[in-house]
Amino acid sequence: MLRGRQRPDAPVLLTLFPPRPQPGQPVGFSRYFPATCHQVLDAEPALLAAIEGTTREAPGYSLGLVVNAAMPQPPDWGSRPEHFPLRFTRKGQPLSAAEQQAYQVERCELWNSGRREGWCAPKQWGASIEHIGPCEWLFAECDREGFPKADQRSLAAAVFGAPPSFSIDTGGKSEHCYYRLSRPVPPADWARLQALVIGAYGHLEAAASVDGSLKKPNQVMRLAGGFHPRTGALATIHTATWTVLEPELLEQRLQALQPPPPPAPPRPLLRPRSSSTRRRSRVPTLQEIADHLATIPRRVPDQGNYVGTGSTYGHRNILWGLVKACEEAGYGIDTAISLMEAHSPSATCGWDVRQVAISGGDQASPGWFWGAGR
Repeated sequence: MLRGRQRPDAPVLLTLFPPRPQPGQPVGFSRYFPATCHQVLDAEPALLAAIEGTTREAPGYSLGLVVNAAMPQPPDWGSRPEHFPLRFTRKGQPLSAAEQQAYQVERCELWNSGRREGWCAPKQWGASIEHIGPCEWLFAECDREGFPKADQRSLAAAVFGAPPSFSIDTGGKSEHCYYRLSRPVPPADWARLQALVIGAYGHLEAAASVDGSLKKPNQVMRLAGGFHPRTGALATIHTATWTVLEPELLEQRLQALQPPPPPAPPRPLLRPRSSSTRRRSRVPTLQEIADHLATIPRRVPDQGNYVGTGSTYGHRNILWGLVKACEEAGYGIDTAISLMEAHSPSATCGWDVRQVAISGGDQASPGWFWGAGR
């Protein structure tokens, strides 16, 4: 449905994504399987064998896909160091900016010399925000235990003004409701609409616990046909309609359903930072974000997420601000989580970085991050 049987060669990026880590456990990494609609719909044996083999190696992982389609992969992808992932730690120790860049150069040289091990491969095309093209689908998920799925669909209809284009029973507590737009919109416009969807859900039914982290154009969602690791139930397409929504009319509707703005928080007293002021006058780079994070003291176990260890803000607010700073730079929440895991790891610093990152922060700003540290 997301790409259509009429486009058998349309690319899709299937993903095995890790379960949410328990406190103190490291964050897992997704495994990717580039495919076409034809391969998925016809259950190509080689594709199934690759996914099943990896699932046996990574029990507890779930089958999903990147909902929005990527732009065509550049023909030179993998030829430059910036095409390769950054590495932030080695043997538990943070790497300097120069060491991170050297690691990218090393991987690039190995890859282009003919080495094809997965550890030195370039970033998977289609998995990052900057790879995503115009977006056609909006979606929502409620996380409240015991919330009847019929009521989840009714709430979706109240938010969007129509029943879902289709919905997926995940086999767990949630039903994923998808809505097709009449035409694809740029990723920035999509992100604005998706944020309005989340705001409308929270205003109409705060107790539904809508997943507020579903804001990234490269969002991975559970795929029908995969098993839910907690219940063992098969995810299935539950309902399907012909609902198609006009982006402009939908935005007007969602704007009317937004909660009133919260009162502005008191302005923190910060030391003058001329370099920070210059930095915030333009979009920061990921390297500048990593360099600034290095000036913030590591979280101390058992001290709490709200305590400012050497900064005006507690680590919870710093992390939420880090997410916003990464989004401002064109990256997503997963990048922010990786950066903070390298800085204050879940396993040794007494917190769950991913859980804190997705637990809130809608009203945060990049200044919550840039205002901390030296």
